[in-house]
Amino acid sequence: MTASGSGSAAAALKRKSHESGAGRFIDFIYNSPEAMKKRADAHFTIVATENQRLTGVIEIRNNRHISLLFVLPEFQGKGIGRNLWTKALQRIQETDSDIRELTVSSSLYAIAVYERFGFQRKGGEQVANGLRFFPMVLNT
Repeated sequence: MTASGSGSAAAALKRKSHESGAGRFIDFIYNSPEAMKKRADAHFTIVATENQRLTGVIEIRNNRHISLLFVLPEFQGKGIGRNLWTKALQRIQETDSDIRELTVSSSLYAIAVYERFGFQRKGGEQVANGLRFFPMVLNT
């Protein structure tokens, strides 16, 4: 697993997200120069690969929010998401030991994954910019 902000990872993620219906979100985060600059200043990304193929990615904003966690469907259930999360959490704790709360805006389909990571729902379903999500929090 390597840390990266590579274009190839973005392209693979964008292709998969269009297939899953989240293309609008990916278009914004990867095609908006303003969004890319903002992420470069305040985000870090860790990617998982197998045989030089992107299998998963996690992006953390301001050491406080999971802004993206994605594992290719054929690699789900193999611990890749947990491994990405573990590495991200270690980096967060190494760089900011005062972190007391981490958040994520989970899709309906990812709630169980985040609950296994220790997150709890913080309110009901919300909609912003056409995207439905459930706010979740992890107290560290």
